[in-house]
Amino acid sequence: VTRKALIAEGWCPKNATEKIQAALRKANDRSGSQVPSIVNLIPSHETPPTYFVTNKFTAAFQAIVDA
Repeated sequence: VTRKALIAEGWCPKNATEKIQAALRKANDRSGSQVPSIVNLIPSHETPPTYFVTNKFTAAFQAIVDA
């Protein structure tokens, strides 16, 4: 690992992985980086964090909970 590398680990919904990879590809293209972003799905037996899809109405309430 060099000073120009970033390694991150996090949770995401399974149905969002393609969208995340597309966003990383777009950011890679915009930045002009010659090193692509790599996403590895890591199997885990840990309980994932709670995630609720919000809409226009419920987003205000979720913002209160997140505060």
